Amino acid sequence: MIAPVVSATGMQQTGPNTRSADNSVEAPSRSSRLPAGQMLVSTSSSMQLLDRGRQAIIDFRLHDAERSFTSLANLPDGRPAGLFHLAMVSFFRFLMSDSEADRFEFEQRSGELKRELDRLPDSPWRALLGAEMNLQRAVVRAKIGKYVRAALAARTAYQEYDRIVREYPSLYDGQKGYGLLKLAIGSMPGTYRRFLSLIGFKGSVEDGLAALDTAARKGNFSREEATAFVALSHILLLEPVNGIKGLERLHTDYPESALFTHLYGYVLFENRNAAEAEELFRWVVDREADHEYFFIDYAQYFLGMSLFRLNEFAEAEYHLGEYVRKHQGQALDAPATLHLAMSIEMQGRRMEAVSLYKQVQSDREFDLDAVSKRKAADLLREPLVGVVRALQTAANSFDAGKYEAATDVLVPLSRDQALSSEYRSEAYYRLGRVYHVTNAPDSALVAYREAVNLRSEARSRWAPWSEYYMGRIHEDRGAVDAAIAAYRRATEYGGKYDYYQALNNNARLGLQRLK
Repeated sequence: MIAPVVSATGMQQTGPNTRSADNSVEAPSRSSRLPAGQMLVSTSSSMQLLDRGRQAIIDFRLHDAERSFTSLANLPDGRPAGLFHLAMVSFFRFLMSDSEADRFEFEQRSGELKRELDRLPDSPWRALLGAEMNLQRAVVRAKIGKYVRAALAARTAYQEYDRIVREYPSLYDGQKGYGLLKLAIGSMPGTYRRFLSLIGFKGSVEDGLAALDTAARKGNFSREEATAFVALSHILLLEPVNGIKGLERLHTDYPESALFTHLYGYVLFENRNAAEAEELFRWVVDREADHEYFFIDYAQYFLGMSLFRLNEFAEAEYHLGEYVRKHQGQALDAPATLHLAMSIEMQGRRMEAVSLYKQVQSDREFDLDAVSKRKAADLLREPLVGVVRALQTAANSFDAGKYEAATDVLVPLSRDQALSSEYRSEAYYRLGRVYHVTNAPDSALVAYREAVNLRSEARSRWAPWSEYYMGRIHEDRGAVDAAIAAYRRATEYGGKYDYYQALNNNARLGLQRLK
């Protein structure tokens, strides 16, 4: 079901997001849900198994889902839908676990599904199941670093979705995958998008969101998925606050869903509501004792991070340690190990923390991994005491939504002439963020400008990100020329400072909006 978005909860946080028009969508009310759709199923008994299995997937009771879909696959009219959903169960297990056994099971089940689809005559649902199958394959191959194979599967999926949208326009479920791929293309740098357009693949963030919105409003079995995708697209690419409403409604409509509870917690976490996010992640983590639920160990990472932001370092240490110990893959390993070490050092155990700082690695091409490794190297040189601890405490307060507490720390630090320009630049940047999100844009602009003026280190992110946020303020005010100038200045900083990839992507999207 929720392809890369599930990984999105174990996805790299990429720094602040760009602003766009509100394309958020409310979740479909439970009373307005249509049946799951035919999916080549023709009998009521098969439809009951299909609906029951899909509800179990939403709840993330994957063992129960597997039983329903195994029974469905053994019925004459249920084999394609049953095999498709069995592959989906394995797909989810792998995304959440990084287990090679789960990936092997997915490949086997996906292969069996392909053989079944190859023998069927062409039809709208046969085309859609094939497109969904190839999109799942693309996601799995990308997750293991097989990017060429992932691109080939994504190309096939794009062609299939494009055909569905053209030839079967009333099959609105096809808009979900089509929208995802257009969204992915639209978020790429311009050079890649121009190359893709030459070979027939076009997309933009706006087109992708429009297609997802159609699926969320009109699709049969893709409504919940598309709603979640729209919400998380705002979190990862656009305006985080616009992602709240849809996932809040999904969580309300499906209170026993570990999946939607986790995703709603993630949205609140990214919107600096650490206290409520902590409660939701804790509920998901507590489901580990119920073996009907497939354990979402990413929830344990985000529970630990929420507690870290709330300065509950002892409990943060426990949950981050559990994540590092249990998770089989590399996803979020670097930031989890870093914040595990920081939780330990914030409790006064420097020597234990040092051994963990040395273990933080950046083996993947993600901003967050690289940032975590650099931060660990910095903390090996300079302990979490004095001004370093004060700035971290202020950052935690901001990230937890405790803006007054952050201001109380940052104002005196920003004015302390005895501090280095680097520390003061960070203090002004963080102060600018507080003013910005609390609707004091004039004060935010002053603070951002001070952060830019005080920049001293080439790898420091405070100045370029301050330029970017000044562009956001100007754009919000309709000062187009000033916004364009700020976005361009933001992209002109050299070096691989923290979250430089995210900044360049966000500034590029900002410039596109203002053309």
